[in-house]
Amino acid sequence: MKIHPITTTTPNKCKEGRVYISLWSALNTTDPTDNGGDWHSLQLLPENLQYAGEECEVNTLPWLGQKGLYTYQNYESLPDCRSLDFWENFPGPYVIATHHRAAVDLLYEDFVLTRDTKGLTVDVYAWIDNDERIQAIMDDFQLIINDIKNTPLAVNLKDWHNWQKMTWENAA
Repeated sequence: MKIHPITTTTPNKCKEGRVYISLWSALNTTDPTDNGGDWHSLQLLPENLQYAGEECEVNTLPWLGQKGLYTYQNYESLPDCRSLDFWENFPGPYVIATHHRAAVDLLYEDFVLTRDTKGLTVDVYAWIDNDERIQAIMDDFQLIINDIKNTPLAVNLKDWHNWQKMTWENAA
């Protein structure tokens, strides 16, 4: 998996290689698995896209591999790209996370990397209105939690359980 050379200035700096557009940037695109988009489409994204993957702060590739990653060969094939001017400057292929994968990446950022937000920035029910899909996001993140439990990156389980409880309470 390889995309254009990364010129992002976000705190999520990565090196060229196995990286993909994720986090808030991916949540603001059409998700090819459900055809839903968040608030903006690709033509409104800023030049400093957020990436995840190898050599990035957020890297869930060891646990999820290619799951939830879609590759678009050129800007004409992007699912909601109406303004080609922006994307012409970034040659493809483009690898973009689904909303599911972007949500797992955000959970990783919140619970593993920043540790002080306790998942409050990840409101999956605002993006996904299907209980089974929300549970699948939680299950994927639980795989990561289980694997890092005896490392310095271990997740505070109390925070994780409180976040899960809050998510399901908000779903009602």
